Amino acid sequence: MVVEIKKVTLELGALRKISNSIGKIVSADIPNEKVRYRLSKLAKILTNELTDLEQARQRLVKELGEKDAEGTLRVTDEREAEFNKRFDELQSESVGVSYVPVDLSELSLGLNALDMLNLEPFLDEKYIEKLMTDEVMGDIPR
Repeated sequence: MVVEIKKVTLELGALRKISNSIGKIVSADIPNEKVRYRLSKLAKILTNELTDLEQARQRLVKELGEKDAEGTLRVTDEREAEFNKRFDELQSESVGVSYVPVDLSELSLGLNALDMLNLEPFLDEKYIEKLMTDEVMGDIPR
């Protein structure tokens, strides 16, 4: 069976939101080995990108911060605007993520609407179509 690999381009800031939702399903008990494998791979890719982002954030704190009375490195109020500007610029950087779409239809994961929205780029199109049917969505206006 040939599996279609897709690629999505996302901003690093968006990956931070997606990461929380991926974490919920990766930590769930998923009986389907293929789905678990695909989600684990996706989580690993996202985690690597987010680790790099966090390291860059820490470098910014080190560059722009000062130690407070307790010895903790913090960005001062005077440099906070510069820190935020530079970190926002970094979070707007785009990264490409290759993945195999996932069908969660047979799993009961207790995901909320925000999780589904965050995960939409990585979900199988047939699964999304199923979610949008009256059978699943009921009378929710679209």
